[in-house]
Amino acid sequence: MRPSFLGKILLRWCDTCHTPVLSKTCSTCGSATREVPLTPPGDARPAFPSDIDLINTIFEDHFGSPLISPGQLVLYDNVEEVREKYGAQVVRTSTTEKFYSTLERQGPPAVNSRWCCSVCKLLPVAETIRSSWGECLSFIGQRRYESLSRAESDRIWRNPTVKVQVSAAPIHNWTALHVWLYLFKEQAPYNKLYERRLDRIGCFMCPSSDMALIHMIETDFSDLWEGWLKHLENYRLAHNLPADWIKSGAWRIRENYHGKEYYHY
Repeated sequence: MRPSFLGKILLRWCDTCHTPVLSKTCSTCGSATREVPLTPPGDARPAFPSDIDLINTIFEDHFGSPLISPGQLVLYDNVEEVREKYGAQVVRTSTTEKFYSTLERQGPPAVNSRWCCSVCKLLPVAETIRSSWGECLSFIGQRRYESLSRAESDRIWRNPTVKVQVSAAPIHNWTALHVWLYLFKEQAPYNKLYERRLDRIGCFMCPSSDMALIHMIETDFSDLWEGWLKHLENYRLAHNLPADWIKSGAWRIRENYHGKEYYHY
């Protein structure tokens, strides 16, 4: 396995405006900025209201007073917001029925057996591209700091499952903070779920999520999670698995499975 290269992290700070910037001169006040030393992976991002609430809770417990003023939360449909703002065409495909039928046959997706990526993402995307355009070039927002597999990925590639698509990752070397600075600069819409302490947004039952995130989803989105628990319990009973198989998070690992999966486009 080749070593992962995370690249040089370029980030600067304006001491006058007390804000991160990307250039040597602050566009707000004109002051010279200084370079901020970051150690890889260094995938910093802004603190959103729920992050601030968590910090305040910790400080109140330990020091008797909050550190930062609390914020507010709003949720909305990001896809429709982007479509309206940029006049973009949205091409949709549905895989809900396929997911649950595969779930019944193969059991829940696991970290080392993410059949869901092929069933719900790669294969439907391949079919949509094939039927709509034949082939295409797609620009993907993945970044090397998101995971080890993405750190090892090329910037331009062709997924063996989606052979009709050439993928390119123009922001491959950006950190999360670069992404957010750009979004704020362009006043671009973003999914407000990021303000609920979620640092990744996708399938709510994704087995690659850590247990802290899973417990947070279980608490904040209980209706969704209760429905997923019923499927896990049905599978547990059908395969005579231990009583703590769900609570311990063991459902996220498929024992004795060593298959090769392709997760990203």
